[in-house]
Amino acid sequence: TCLCAVHWSGGGLPEARSRAYSAVFSWLLESRAAQRSAAGYPRGFAEAAVTALALAMLRGSGSQRRTFTRTAAAGALDGLLADRFGERDPGSRRVLASRWLDFECAGGEFLAAGPRGRLWFRDPMMQAYAAAHALARQRDGAGGWWSVVRGRFDAPTWFDTLELLPGCLHDVSDGHAHRFFERL
Repeated sequence: TCLCAVHWSGGGLPEARSRAYSAVFSWLLESRAAQRSAAGYPRGFAEAAVTALALAMLRGSGSQRRTFTRTAAAGALDGLLADRFGERDPGSRRVLASRWLDFECAGGEFLAAGPRGRLWFRDPMMQAYAAAHALARQRDGAGGWWSVVRGRFDAPTWFDTLELLPGCLHDVSDGHAHRFFERL
C-alpha cells in the first residue's frame, strides 16, 4: 500500500531499495505531520525519534522479534528529548517520552504496543531502514557507524539493516559508502 501511495504521489518508484524505503519512510512521516505538529512533535523530532528508537531496539536485542519495554524506549529517547525540548528533569523527559510513544502507537505508522508494556515496529523492514538511516547520519570515526556495525555481519537481526546501510550511506555522502566497502 505504501509503495502504491509513493508511486502515485511521486510519479514512480526510486530504483534503489534504500531509496524506496526512504520514500515510504518520508510518506509515513508526512501522513500525520499535521497531527504530530498539533501534538507538539515537529517532523524533525519524529524522524529523529523513530530512527533513534529503531537503532536502539536493534542494538539492544538478540531476538528476531525486536521489542523494547516502554522504560527502555524512554531511555533510548532521553538525550533527544533533552536536546529538542530543553527539558532538564529526567522525570519530565520520561513523561514526554511516554506521551510521544502513546501518540506514535495510536497512529500506527511505525510502532505498536502490546502486553506488559512491550513496543515493537509494525514492519521489521521499516525498522531496519530506520536503523540504517540513523547509522548513516552518524559520524565516520571512533564511536561512529563503523564501530556499531563491525562484528555484526553474521548477526541475523542485523542482515536487513546492513543490506540497506550502503545505500543510506551513499545518500549522505558517496565517500561514506566507499569507506564502508573498503572496510568490509
